[in-house]
Amino acid sequence: MTLKQIKFRIQPDGTIKTEVLGAMGNECLKTTEPIERSLGVVMDRKFLASFFVTEPTVQEKRIQLLEDEDWRGCCEGFGCAL
Repeated sequence: MTLKQIKFRIQPDGTIKTEVLGAMGNECLKTTEPIERSLGVVMDRKFLASFFVTEPTVQEKRIQLLEDEDWRGCCEGFGCAL
């Protein structure tokens, strides 16, 4: 579990901008959900690149491991033909 930090910026027009640091995937939504409910309507949402990063599933990890094993030892140096 990583440390999450929430930044709030209150704009001159009264709107509140929120930024979640240290969260991956939809953790930011889960982190801010109770706060958003108490503040009111969410007017706009912009996601950082970290929102689109997800942990690989067990199956994806296994496929990657098998692919890595397939490539081991099949090519030695730059002279091999792929």
